[in-house]
Amino acid sequence: MKDSTPAFTEEFSGPFGQIEVVRPGMDSWVVDLGRSGFRDKGVGPGGPADRFSFDLAHGLLNNPPDQAMIEFSLIGPTLISRGGPLVAVFTGAVEGGFLDGHPIPREKTFLWLSGQSLRTGPMNRGTRGYLALAGGLTIPPILGSRSGLRPLQSGDLLKGTASKGPLRRLEVRAWQPPEGVLRILPGPEVDRFEPGNFFGQTWTITHQANRMGIRLEGNPIVRLDYREMLSEPVLAGTIQINHAGMPMILGVAAQTIGGYPRIGIVIRADQDAIGQLRPGETVRFVQVDQEEAFRALEAKTALGNQLLHRLRAGVPLIG
Repeated sequence: MKDSTPAFTEEFSGPFGQIEVVRPGMDSWVVDLGRSGFRDKGVGPGGPADRFSFDLAHGLLNNPPDQAMIEFSLIGPTLISRGGPLVAVFTGAVEGGFLDGHPIPREKTFLWLSGQSLRTGPMNRGTRGYLALAGGLTIPPILGSRSGLRPLQSGDLLKGTASKGPLRRLEVRAWQPPEGVLRILPGPEVDRFEPGNFFGQTWTITHQANRMGIRLEGNPIVRLDYREMLSEPVLAGTIQINHAGMPMILGVAAQTIGGYPRIGIVIRADQDAIGQLRPGETVRFVQVDQEEAFRALEAKTALGNQLLHRLRAGVPLIG
């Protein structure tokens, strides 16, 4: 992640508005920070697959950090504003969008007038993009969260809570694509496998990839213990090994328990990368200890907080 500089900052305000979903795109959801405190009832927290891109969008718009926005994968939605004007921004892997055919850069807030059609641009690297509105989206909360319980569909109407926000852009792109290496901590069943078989190869990301998880393919992992196990708790980032010897990385929308052995868990600092892994690309795993995992998280958190603090304070960033 690089330092970036807002080129200009202004304020624009207007009436509330609605957004009509013309085409939903691929795996498009309304997401906020998720539902916490319901794991004992079988409901995972969910939330954004790429938390940095989510936070960056809210920072650019001066939104509270818990507001809802749209997350999409590979092919984004086509939308029409039915009120406004609105102030919006694209972040994540998407290269921006097209407003009535005119290009809109990523990480640059823009005015979206009533009747204008907005579609997303390409993703050359990474998988997920985000579209946020100043003031967020108003969805009736369920279990304390506005995250959708189903993907967007054609004809859906989404309401914006407000349309006031800064007009500005980042000169240097803050989001960076994943590097193809995930650091992990050992899982509870790591001793059931031959570790060199897991760490010693490069895995290919299959097309079986969504918010629930990602399946990998490569040479099957050698299993040393074939005992079946009862279902045990799992979290986002947990790496399970299925009966075919292939790893599965659980995503933010994964179930709360699972019956496959857990060889490891991706450290928190690398979990945004899980949400940006692209089918057909490759990934390797490197084992670290808890001290290194904490240091990596502290460094990432400090860098992200510094960027968000400067955005919210209106201080020009050093580019």
